[in-house]
Amino acid sequence: MKSLRPLTESALAAAVCVVVWALSLGIPGLGGYVRYMTPSFIAIVGARHGARWSLAACAVASAGVAITLGPTQFLICLLLGAPMAVLLPMMNRRAKPAPWWALTSVIYAVAVTVLGCGLAALYGAGLRDYGSATASANYAALGGMWARLGVERSELAAFAGRSAWVIVPGVGVVSGVMMYMINVVPYRIGLRTLDRTRRR
Repeated sequence: MKSLRPLTESALAAAVCVVVWALSLGIPGLGGYVRYMTPSFIAIVGARHGARWSLAACAVASAGVAITLGPTQFLICLLLGAPMAVLLPMMNRRAKPAPWWALTSVIYAVAVTVLGCGLAALYGAGLRDYGSATASANYAALGGMWARLGVERSELAAFAGRSAWVIVPGVGVVSGVMMYMINVVPYRIGLRTLDRTRRR
């Protein structure tokens, strides 16, 4: 019976991730935060039962997101969520966390670059065009900040397109830090709660 616990908890974590990911798409504003917090559920499984179980849960969750929400959300789940789900228990080890931070930075630089290329391909564009379009959307979303700095939309879009292969990996490193900050608190709370429950 005890041997079924890792399988049960991995399956439950994957199912919760898919449900939360789907529901968060309908929440304006905080939906993204809720969605990107789901790796903490799988990270708890990895901390309790090992990395192979968190990898299995990531595979199931990514497949569930792909089936229910389509290729765009699948790519985001696989390339933004899954790495943190696996790496978070390792990053929280008290001994020598620095190498895990370095590894996380490299993994997210590569993952976000692959994500950018994948999303660009889905829209029939290259990474440069995708970078330009994203910069143009960013210009509109920030409500005139760039205009106050004397930067035109076309200038920002052209710069982002030319520098996409440098900017996107840099955004990946920042994304890794942000994913850690979003997930570390629910991860620690979840572990403590489960430990207390198990001792009773």
